[in-house]
Amino acid sequence: MTMHSARQGLPFNLRRSLIGLLVYAGFLLLAFVLLRGQGANLARAQNAISQANLALLGLALGAELLRFGCMGLLLWALAAALGVRTPLLRAIRVMLIAVAARHLVPLGGIPDYALRARFLQRRGAPASTVAAYFLLNGVLSWLALISIFGLGFVGYVALNHGLPPQPGLFGGAALGSLGVLALLAWLWHGQRSAGHVLGWLHYLKLRAPAWLRKRLVSPERAMPFVDELRSSLRTVQSARGGPIALVALAMVPPLADVAALAAVFAALGLPVRLAAMLLGYGLAAYLAFLTPLPGDAGVVEAALTLVFTSLGYDLGLVAAGVLLFRLLSFWLPIPIGLLLWWGFEAEGVALAQPEPQA
Repeated sequence: MTMHSARQGLPFNLRRSLIGLLVYAGFLLLAFVLLRGQGANLARAQNAISQANLALLGLALGAELLRFGCMGLLLWALAAALGVRTPLLRAIRVMLIAVAARHLVPLGGIPDYALRARFLQRRGAPASTVAAYFLLNGVLSWLALISIFGLGFVGYVALNHGLPPQPGLFGGAALGSLGVLALLAWLWHGQRSAGHVLGWLHYLKLRAPAWLRKRLVSPERAMPFVDELRSSLRTVQSARGGPIALVALAMVPPLADVAALAAVFAALGLPVRLAAMLLGYGLAAYLAFLTPLPGDAGVVEAALTLVFTSLGYDLGLVAAGVLLFRLLSFWLPIPIGLLLWWGFEAEGVALAQPEPQA
């Protein structure tokens, strides 16, 4: 059972995706068995879920819906800053489909990167603009993640007058964050960075074996693309609000995710400490970025459970809270994205249809 749009050219293998989701659910059941083996009080966790504060769970749901909307708003804002016009609601709908696709990537779904790239290309964006979008989106995502982790780390140290437990894990994440910041600062110097990259490419072309030289792009062919990419980045710098507004907007989705996590923990009666929430979420998201597993399936759950149990939270309640949180942040976008996908098809609205140029 494969969904395919001739207009959009985007395959969606529903059967493989559903099978993959069932496998993922099986792994979650296995995790419950392992938690019981580790002495987790699952009966207490079950009681906590049945007696959870529904108002706080509703607040968590609202925070996640805000996150999804702001992700679409960021897509729209970046596209507008790069000179690509698109309706805001369309960008939000496409981003929701992309989030669902991202969660289905290891299970046979369409890659969200391909969907967003096609979305921009069909609105007249050249390859350099699409590359600039993904570059900026990646930079903003890393800056938001590092900011959240850094605030949590500094807040925890200030409140507890010491480093958090698992110093190797947290220390490695802190050093990695500093390394990423240094790399981003280096890349921000567009002229110099482009020159270095093209210089390395030229060196490889001269020194590499013949079989590799044939597969390397020559600096002469890459230079026009790099010039167009730098031009797109300068367009963003000169846009209204500039990079500061985009950084502020990029901070909203992960902060909404942290708010949802805190609301779920509060609904289960777990203590909510802001520094711990920021630290735990930041480390889990950091590991999810670095994991080789597509869709970060299982990594966030394991990281959140490890972090909060090491901070003194009850293992059974943490497992229940993490699974409820992931139900909202990971599973909820999948049916929403599928419904929006079918909505596009039912309305006869093609993602591939270019916007009229003014």
